[in-house]
Amino acid sequence: MKVNLLYISKVNQKLSSIESDLLKRISGPIEIQLHNLKSKKKHDCIDKQLDFEANLIEKKLKNKNCYFCFDHTGKKVQTSDFLNLILKYNQNLSLVIGSNEGISNGMKEKAIEVISFSDMVFSNGIFRLMVLEQLYRANCIMTNHPFHKN
Repeated sequence: MKVNLLYISKVNQKLSSIESDLLKRISGPIEIQLHNLKSKKKHDCIDKQLDFEANLIEKKLKNKNCYFCFDHTGKKVQTSDFLNLILKYNQNLSLVIGSNEGISNGMKEKAIEVISFSDMVFSNGIFRLMVLEQLYRANCIMTNHPFHKN
């Protein structure tokens, strides 16, 4: 299963050592590709900026009908729920993390599901690490690796 993780950032961010380590550990059924979509602020209106960023994301989507968005207003999921969602769409799946401003309503409306890990707000880099950690845990469950605890 291929998982494309698309995320908006203002700069060309290098992966942290923790992200690199998680990516090395994820092997087997899940193959992850990271897509850093650079976006400088171009609009004074947040909605116009989010629409601009949505356009960047849509250009990179492999399958425009098969993606999930992350937003704190989305459906709360646990690791097992997250795994079940990605298994249900066992194909070329994309996961989308918006900018610090969020993600456009249009992108959220077209998504298969809008997912939330918490009511809290996190920086883009921290949240990307959390998504990679959940993908690692999902991979552990799929491969019967003893790391995951229920």
